[in-house]
Amino acid sequence: MDLGLSPYETEQVTVVWTLGCAGFIFLGIVGQSLIEAGLSRGGFSQYVLTKNAFMLGIGFILWWVFGYAFGFGEVADFIGGKHFAGHLWNETIKYTYALVYCVIGLYVLMIINSALLERVQIYVYLVTAAFVMSFVWPVIVAWSWGGGWLQNYFVYSFIDVGGSATIHLFAGAFVLPAVLLSGPRLGRFTADLHTPVYAFKPSSLVLFTIGGLLEGIAIIYINALRAPDFEHAGMAFFNTWIGGGAAGAVALMLGTIGTRQVTDHYYCGVKGTIAGMVMVAAMCQSVQVWEAFVHGVTAGVLFSLGKFVEDKAKVDDPGYVLSAHFLPGLFGAMGAAFWDNNNGAYHNTDGSQIGYQAAGVTCIASWAALWGLIIFGAFRILDRLRLPEVLEIDGLDKAELGLDGFQPRLKEVKPASSA
Repeated sequence: MDLGLSPYETEQVTVVWTLGCAGFIFLGIVGQSLIEAGLSRGGFSQYVLTKNAFMLGIGFILWWVFGYAFGFGEVADFIGGKHFAGHLWNETIKYTYALVYCVIGLYVLMIINSALLERVQIYVYLVTAAFVMSFVWPVIVAWSWGGGWLQNYFVYSFIDVGGSATIHLFAGAFVLPAVLLSGPRLGRFTADLHTPVYAFKPSSLVLFTIGGLLEGIAIIYINALRAPDFEHAGMAFFNTWIGGGAAGAVALMLGTIGTRQVTDHYYCGVKGTIAGMVMVAAMCQSVQVWEAFVHGVTAGVLFSLGKFVEDKAKVDDPGYVLSAHFLPGLFGAMGAAFWDNNNGAYHNTDGSQIGYQAAGVTCIASWAALWGLIIFGAFRILDRLRLPEVLEIDGLDKAELGLDGFQPRLKEVKPASSA
C-alpha cells in the first residue's frame, strides 16, 4: 500500500493488512462448509466436514509445493517457474502472500464442493483438490493477478480486482462439466420411495444462513485485499455491501413471487446476496456507490433467472454455484469494461477495454471448463464418479471405508449360543 511511509514501514503495514485479510477470508472456507452441511441430508453432514478437512490439507500442501510458484513465481506470460516448495521464501512478504492466496484457493474448492453434494466419491474430491491447488487455478492466478499475459499484453490490464472471474467464474465453469456428467441425485427430480422431494430441502437453515453470512464477510475482504490504500479498501467494503444488499432484496422479492416455499426464499435471500457481492467484485474499488447498487439489482435478477432455469432444466446444483457465482462472475467481469471509473467505456475511454475483458473471461472460463471436463470425465469413463446407490440413499455417515472404498456398514450378527 502507498501510505507515504518508508519502504520498511510500508512493507510491515502491508504484512499486517494481508494477514488480517487472510483471517477473514478463511471464514469463507468455514462458511461454505456450513452451507454444504446445511444443504445436505442427515446422513451426510458429518462426512461433509471430514471430507473438507482432508481437502484443505491436500490443497495447502500442494499450493506450497507447486501452486504459489506457478501463480506468482516470476511469471513469464503464462505461468510462473520459481519458488517451488518454499524455495527462497525467506522474505516475510512471500510467506504472507503465499498464505492469503492459498486461503482464497481453498475457498474456491469449497465453492466447487457445494455443487456436487451427496453423489460424488471422496477420491474425486481429493483429486480435484490436488489439481486445482497445484496447477489449474494457479495458472489463472498467474494470468490475472501474478503479472501474466492478461496484465501485460494489452494497453490496459484485465480488470478483476476482487476476483469476479479469477475466483467465481472459474469455480462455476470448472464445476459445470461435473454437474452435467454426474447427473442429479437419486430422487431429486423424480418420485422415489427412499428419497422424497422434501429430503432435498436444506436440513439446517441455521447452518446454511450462518454459512452465507461468513462467506459474505470473506468476499468483502477478498475484494478489499488488493487495494492500493485504505481509502480504496473502504470503497471496496461499502460497494460490496451495497451490491450484496440490493441483490439479496431483489432476489428475495422475485423468489417470493415465483414460489411459496419458504426454503426457496432462504435460498434467494442468502445466495442472492452472495451473487451481488460477486458481481461487484471485479470493479469494487473503482465504481461509485450508485453504480454498485445498479450492479446489485442486476445480480439479483441474474440469480433469480439462473435459479429458475436450473430448476426447470433439472440441473442438480444444490448450492446454486452456477447462478450465484458463474453468472454474476461473468457479467461482473464484463461489466468492468463499461463501468470501471478509470478504463470503462462509459467513462470517456475508447472502448478497447471491452475486448480485453472479453478475452480474459473467455480464456478463464474455457481453461476451467476444459480441466473440469478432463478430471470429471476421466472418473465418469472409469465408472468411479458416482457413489453406489445404497450409499447415496443411506448417507456416508453410516458407511465404513475399506480397500474397495466406501461400503455400507453391516449390522453385527451375534453368534448363536451353543446348546
